[in-house]
Amino acid sequence: MTNLDKPIVPPYYKRFYSESDAENRIDILENMPDAFIAIGHDGEFTYVNRVAETCFGPREKLLGKNMWEEFKGVISEKFRKTYLHSMQFLTPVDFEEQFECWKAWYQCYGFPTADGFYWFFRNITDKKNIEKKMNCLFESSLIGITLGSDNGFITGANQTFLTMIEYNAEDLANGKVSWKQITPPEYSEVSEKAIREAVERGQAEIYEKEYITKSGKRVPVLVGLTLSDKREREIMGFTLDISVQKQAQAQRESIIEFKEALRVRDEFSAVAAHELRSPLTALKLKLGLIKMLFTESEIPEFKFLSTIRRNLDGCTALISRFEKLITELFDFNKIRLGILDLDLEIFDINNLISDVLPRFKEGLYASSDYLKFNKTNPIFGKWDFMRLEQAISNLISNAIKYGNQKPIEINLSNSQDGSGIMIRVQDHGYGIPVQDQSKIFQLFHRAENAAQRAEGLGVGLFITKQIIEIHGGKISVESIPNIGSVFNLFLPLKR
Repeated sequence: MTNLDKPIVPPYYKRFYSESDAENRIDILENMPDAFIAIGHDGEFTYVNRVAETCFGPREKLLGKNMWEEFKGVISEKFRKTYLHSMQFLTPVDFEEQFECWKAWYQCYGFPTADGFYWFFRNITDKKNIEKKMNCLFESSLIGITLGSDNGFITGANQTFLTMIEYNAEDLANGKVSWKQITPPEYSEVSEKAIREAVERGQAEIYEKEYITKSGKRVPVLVGLTLSDKREREIMGFTLDISVQKQAQAQRESIIEFKEALRVRDEFSAVAAHELRSPLTALKLKLGLIKMLFTESEIPEFKFLSTIRRNLDGCTALISRFEKLITELFDFNKIRLGILDLDLEIFDINNLISDVLPRFKEGLYASSDYLKFNKTNPIFGKWDFMRLEQAISNLISNAIKYGNQKPIEINLSNSQDGSGIMIRVQDHGYGIPVQDQSKIFQLFHRAENAAQRAEGLGVGLFITKQIIEIHGGKISVESIPNIGSVFNLFLPLKR
């Protein structure tokens, strides 16, 4: 009778079976959440607890009645055979049974005793309904569903998920599918974090990643994880293929970029037409004046020579301005097409700046006190001489234009880590409002306090930034309104 004395019982019934006092046992039976009935060797009801009454009927109508007769047509053949097998071999039974007449599912646990048989019934209808819904979801063609462990192995998956990653059921059965295997390296950290979160909190926030298919392609997906079995640390994953949404998003972004390109083109065309027309009109007027002076007499009188010389100097300046505009126009187009290239050569950056300065030493800035360059020992690097000359000229021109006729300083030094050089172009002029400082290198942008003084295409600083960055360098600005601005330029010595 060993099997009867110490049957193997589920943990939630051990308290009942380990209690030796009959009165305490009755108390446990009456307060447990499960239905309990005891039957004798002939199948007659000998005990029905409170929960069993709500399931099977009042105990006074059941006690003494034969279970098999009372529930005839309700108890299945499977139920009866399981009971008979348990009685024959004195072993406990644990199985699920659906009782159609009660529209309920029960977890049925029972074992033989010296007096007959003890039955425990736990209502699992809600659990079965959830399982049914989960099965429908599992076979869904919309969402990929996986079951796996927290160490990355996938033990189960629906066909939608397998199709998504181009694997089959045989690959899954042979252990060829794991989260680590189909996750690109750049998504490993976020994936492992989600798994830890699911284990610790029961579920993880939905996140976006990519899966690598069997053929090596990448599939963009949204993934949600939930802990389906805490004891076994089993994780259920829900995966939605968002390839179509990504393609639509890319198309929308392409349309936006195309519209922006058209807007920039139209804006640039309007600015360019105006700026190119202005020097040509002025040049035409000055040449007309010179022609008129020559027309008034065959040999110009001496008093006209200074006027002619002044107008010719003006023509030269206008032609230089026109040349600068044309250069900016071509450079802007090269940047837009991504074909701005470099002609690298080794030279001393001191020499380049020294060559640039004389072009600006006219009028007020003819004095070295107003346009000062603090030279250093020779610093050689491999750069594009013409491009850097253009960039530094733009910065000096900008400093003169907005420097309020105050001194301008150009300082050259090695960077602190020795990897490159620093060029600082500092003025003491109008400065740049705080709200404009982050936008000053954008195409066509001008600070609010510079609009009235502005001339040119509005692409000078934009082109300067592109030239510096294509060298592998950086450019930034520090400015305080009405005090001045400092443009900091870093160029690496080696690329």
